[in-house]
Amino acid sequence: MNLTKVLHLVLFLILLSGCHAVYSTNPVGEAPVAVSPGDWEGTWVYKDGAVTVAVLDKEKGVLEVGWVEKKQNRLQYEHYKVLLRQSGEWLFGNVQDPDRPKLYVWGRIRSEDGQIILWVPDVEKARALVEKGVLPGRAEKKDSDVVLSNPGAAEFMRILSGEKGALLDWERPLVFRRLPN
Repeated sequence: MNLTKVLHLVLFLILLSGCHAVYSTNPVGEAPVAVSPGDWEGTWVYKDGAVTVAVLDKEKGVLEVGWVEKKQNRLQYEHYKVLLRQSGEWLFGNVQDPDRPKLYVWGRIRSEDGQIILWVPDVEKARALVEKGVLPGRAEKKDSDVVLSNPGAAEFMRILSGEKGALLDWERPLVFRRLPN
């Protein structure tokens, strides 16, 4: 499963093996956010499948997101740890890439009324903002990944406000709906 799809799965939810992504050298968001297991745990469906979420640390906002995939005629359980962080009223989900363990793929999450909406960064918009010096980072070879370098509070405000250009792909959110227990 590719990184963007897992981010889409997770954050809600987040990994890379072919598609391009916007990474960060540290989790996006200024601080961990406490969560209630009742708001997050369960099975969530979206247009391409389902994921199951468990809260690993409710004080630090650490989730585990998992699903079953068929690989080489066998079922295999896939799972990733998601770090929830907050900046202002925005919530971000972050997943460490196992192939690039010093980098995180991330997205903005909104949870409301039994559904979670996820927006991921647009690689080309991120590339343009990095190349203009609006966001710190580097654009790896053309048509490839973008790595944000240690974005701090000022950079988060640029991400949140859109004052220098939109970074998130607002046109194609991924929507998850929780199944009843």
